[in-house]
Amino acid sequence: MKDNIHCYQDLFEALQHCKSGSEEEFQIYKKMVELIESEAEISELEDDLSTDVIDDDKVIYAIPCILDDYAAPFDNLASLYMSRGEYEKAIELFQKALPLYRTLEINNKDYTYQRYYAMQKLVECLCNIGNNELALYYKFELKYLKRYVIDLPKLHRIKQLLLDLKERNITLDGTNRPFIGYGNPNADILIVGKECTHNMGDEDYKKFYEPNFNHWYETVFCGHECSYRSGVEPYTFEAGNFHPINPYYKLINKKQSKNKEIGRPGPTHYYYQKLVEKIRNYNGHQYIKSEFIDFFNDCFITEMCEICRPNDKNLTKEQHEEIESNIRERLDWMRKTNFFNQFKVVILACGPHYAKAIKNDEVLRTDLFGDAYIVYCNQLSRWDKSLEIKIPDIQRNLY
Repeated sequence: MKDNIHCYQDLFEALQHCKSGSEEEFQIYKKMVELIESEAEISELEDDLSTDVIDDDKVIYAIPCILDDYAAPFDNLASLYMSRGEYEKAIELFQKALPLYRTLEINNKDYTYQRYYAMQKLVECLCNIGNNELALYYKFELKYLKRYVIDLPKLHRIKQLLLDLKERNITLDGTNRPFIGYGNPNADILIVGKECTHNMGDEDYKKFYEPNFNHWYETVFCGHECSYRSGVEPYTFEAGNFHPINPYYKLINKKQSKNKEIGRPGPTHYYYQKLVEKIRNYNGHQYIKSEFIDFFNDCFITEMCEICRPNDKNLTKEQHEEIESNIRERLDWMRKTNFFNQFKVVILACGPHYAKAIKNDEVLRTDLFGDAYIVYCNQLSRWDKSLEIKIPDIQRNLY
């Protein structure tokens, strides 16, 4: 077994030096799987699986991390076969990876996501070969996983956030409760912008920004359960059908010109959409541009600063100091919640000055966002080309 372990480690190190999706990567994963299937003795791990260990006065079962060394090559090679259209070979490998992920997630819930995404790809493969009956069985499990294992715990977190704000009467400036944000609270991606571009006190500010807490409270506690689908009908604030999960009705996926056409997104939301579409293009899937703005399905959006303004040109020294003070207060509030640390990827699309404290303070960064993968970029009123080289790492952390 020792020789096999060394061989496996050599192959693993070789992976770090080859291009994702390349023939070289494909051949390395094939060798890893061949090694596992011909030599590895999973049955030898039986004693480890039955061993109790004590952690914080609780008995947990020791799940050997080495199982991930079996699951990952199966999963990754299956994905490569899938991209080549060899669906039957992919199915066989996905079916070997799934029970390993199921064992690993007993001790580490992160593996629930690995199992979920592997099962999604398995369903796609089954549909491609016409085995719709077996695909249907897996779809039922996927629906259960998504609703009760992945989404529900996160939904509880935003409920707790709202209850804390209400019951403790938490405010940021002594009058209004903090701005929470927009989008899918069950998403894996958090995007943090600079500040909302409304003018303080104008009509849009009073509709979209100021009542943000009330919009969330009514959505979460009045039966919607964060399942509202955008585009069902146009929003009418008077009728009370505005929803913070997807706050715009059927915006065409085309950037506004200087004429600011109605029915199109502003530049920041247009580039949020572009970023999310590029992230969705994982494992070699064809890039698909959505007809309408729908990035809110994949993201939760919040802001670094509570002070709304259309732009930050020609600000006085006092205004800059006010911004810095507001950011400190807002970060202090965010780090005390158990909501913003739930995301797998955090994109700080607010420029280096606004994100300076987070980038320079590891403790603050961890308090705010847990172990999320952090991406720093400019405010996306225009496309930031630095994101192009970061997207593969974002995809790896998500999928």
